[in-house]
Order: sequence, then C-alpha cells, then structure tokens
Amino acid sequence: MRYDLPISDIDTLRRYQRNVSGKGYIKVTGLLMLSNGLSVETVSDSLGIDISTVYRYWNSYKKLGLDSFLENRHQGYWGMLSSQQISLLRSELKGLVYTDSKSVASIGQKNCSDRQSDGSSTI
Repeated sequence: MRYDLPISDIDTLRRYQRNVSGKGYIKVTGLLMLSNGLSVETVSDSLGIDISTVYRYWNSYKKLGLDSFLENRHQGYWGMLSSQQISLLRSELKGLVYTDSKSVASIGQKNCSDRQSDGSSTI
C-alpha cells in the first residue's frame, strides 16, 4: 500500500515535528516515514511502537484530516477529590515528611469521611 501525502501536509508535518515532543513527535514522524516509502514494520521498529499504532495513526489522519489529527485532545484524569480536598491534602503533605505510601493513605482514611447522604465529600 502507498501512503501518499500532499506536499502541503508534508511541509506542515515537518514544521510541527520541530516543535513537538513525546507522542506528538512519534505520530508526526510516523506519517512522514510512511510518506517516504518506509514499510509499516520499519516505522514500527524505528519508533518503538506497535504496528497497529502505525495503522491507527494513518487511519486517523485519513479520517480526520491533518488539522484534527494534530490536535491534542488528551485530558488528564483529575481524580475524585474536590479542589478543597486537594488543597487540604497538599497542605498536609507539605507540613510533614512521609516515608511510605501507607502513611499518606492513612491521611485520607483519617481525614476523609465517606460520601455524605447529600452526595458531597468532606475532609
């Protein structure tokens, strides 16, 4: 299978490649390598990713287009603590030195009650 990219997309990918790191770099570099005629297996081996990931990147590019493909829509997990609870936990952790995770977990057990009947949590 041929993985042809328009010259305008290649230029955009090369510019983007210079300014991104991590997963974004791998996605962009993978597409560029495919467009240069390298096999999916070679791209996979060179970038240290699974063959299915190379296919997924290519299919995402074809389905979404370049602009949507380059968007970083990843949202990190914030957990189940409220902002107030996180603030209290940070204050507690700054005040003392904990030597193991059991000590930190005991803070939560000591200071955090189970969900109240109204659905809110307290520390």
